[in-house]
Amino acid sequence: MENYNALNDEKILSIAKDLGLDMARYNSDSKSPGNRALILEDISDGNKIEVKGTPSVYVNGKSVKGRRIGNLLSIVADQLALLKKSSQKK
Repeated sequence: MENYNALNDEKILSIAKDLGLDMARYNSDSKSPGNRALILEDISDGNKIEVKGTPSVYVNGKSVKGRRIGNLLSIVADQLALLKKSSQKK
């Protein structure tokens, strides 16, 4: 997304309109205290693990650097091998 650093309520509203969302429902949902609480919880969780943007991928609590599928497959395979190795020690 262009200008993600300039994201604000006005820009989000513009994006929602451009996507053709039901604006009455969008406005209602965006003001819902329950939805707002979920969003703030997601933001807090992301801040705790230092998410810098989306999409972000984590495997066993570790950030996956690089967005290539090969990187992800390699990291998952490594983590599975470690898990197998540690379960065999028990």
